[in-house]
Amino acid sequence: VASILVLSGCIFIIMVFRESLPEEARRKALSNRREEENNWGRVILRPIRELSILNRNKFFRLLAVVSVCSGMTHSSDSTLIVYYMKNQLDIGYQSIATMFFFKSLVGVL
Repeated sequence: VASILVLSGCIFIIMVFRESLPEEARRKALSNRREEENNWGRVILRPIRELSILNRNKFFRLLAVVSVCSGMTHSSDSTLIVYYMKNQLDIGYQSIATMFFFKSLVGVL
């Protein structure tokens, strides 16, 4: 279901939305990309350069830190609940797997 939704969204974007860059800016961006493809050092360092947007001001730095902390908390909660359910409540792995299946199904919807 999720794959069909993503695929239909991609098709919609390709069909409906036009190129937003002016012709001259698009040519310049394409030539810069071709130059970067020949230089592997630039290809490897490009994601780091693009992440520099997070260091623009205090708001973006705070937003990045909060996002990382939120992800770590969610990840640790999911891990700890498995151990708690198994050791303290004596729930089987099949029930835990079913719980995570329905959790991910609801997350997709």
